[in-house]
Amino acid sequence: LNKGLSFFIYIFKVKSKLLFMKIKSLLLPVFLLINIIAFAQIQKGAVMVGGNISYSTNKSESIDSKSHSFNISPGAGIAVKDNLILGVDILYGSSLDQGQLTRRETNGFGAGVFMRKYAVIAKNFYLFGQGRIGTSFYNEEHKSGNIVQEFKTTYINLSAYPGVAYSITPKLMLEAGF
Repeated sequence: LNKGLSFFIYIFKVKSKLLFMKIKSLLLPVFLLINIIAFAQIQKGAVMVGGNISYSTNKSESIDSKSHSFNISPGAGIAVKDNLILGVDILYGSSLDQGQLTRRETNGFGAGVFMRKYAVIAKNFYLFGQGRIGTSFYNEEHKSGNIVQEFKTTYINLSAYPGVAYSITPKLMLEAGF
């Protein structure tokens, strides 16, 4: 920064005022762009709260079956550095598949930790990458006629995905992950 400032002062002293005005008019957009990018970052200490919720239902009259599922996974994180968030999430899921002679009911829960890195691509637009590791536990009950089977399953999840985000307001972002 000092070399740049010295160079700028040198040009001011040696060259004419007209040249100074040209340099100033060329540098002004650069300084404005740097200023916009500096303020568009997700600042250290910022808190992120979000999650997913889904519900689906299907019905097939040809085979006389129906299914329902519900999932919710709230999460929260904190920016430990500019544009870098560490967080935790929990999840709950439930589903029911029912046919003429069969019924399968599943309930599960889990938790995980994630890291998300944002990159500013334009004013209010970001790309992000998120990595997550977690675990989940499911109980299933299968009924077929008079036969009932129960299963307990444990999963360890490792995932990574990219996404885009748009800052609607300084405190609200709209995101899509892929």
